[in-house]
Amino acid sequence: MLVCVAGLGTASLSAATEEQTDWREYVSEAGRFSVELPDQPRQSHWTRNTWGGEVESAEFGVETDDVRLRIETHDMPRLARWVMSPLDLLKRASRGLLDDDGGEVVGTRKFEVQNHPAWEVSYWIADSPEDDFAATGAIGLARFVLVADRVYLLSTVHRSGRAPEAAITRFLDSFQFWPN
Repeated sequence: MLVCVAGLGTASLSAATEEQTDWREYVSEAGRFSVELPDQPRQSHWTRNTWGGEVESAEFGVETDDVRLRIETHDMPRLARWVMSPLDLLKRASRGLLDDDGGEVVGTRKFEVQNHPAWEVSYWIADSPEDDFAATGAIGLARFVLVADRVYLLSTVHRSGRAPEAAITRFLDSFQFWPN
């Protein structure tokens, strides 16, 4: 289980006003990535012990009225790369997200991002009394990209019937990383 949900920043964005929102490029030198976001993200960091060693993680997230946008970095122990294939590692990461979000898979696909292996999962999120998004029948889309020993997770969650497709596409398509 790789994912740990943390508090997210809040911005005012709806599907109707999406084009008027002041999106900006956010650059994380430590995370070695850039992405466009509608607000300054809130950040959190944590370390977890796993069977293969410590996993250093960071999250950068924004929450609007209609969508959550999140980038996570997970620096995996080298042992994980030796024991698992890149695709198996990405699939394992996606299972961790689904366990955390209580998700039911709708679809998956394998592809590449900047010539690195990637795995995408779309899913329904189970109702959750602690999460106002999940209480409305939220839909999630998560992309996992493996770059050396780092897994990047880009996730979007939106309320059922309120899919801000342009915002989701802009967020996902603007993501760039640079290897160390």
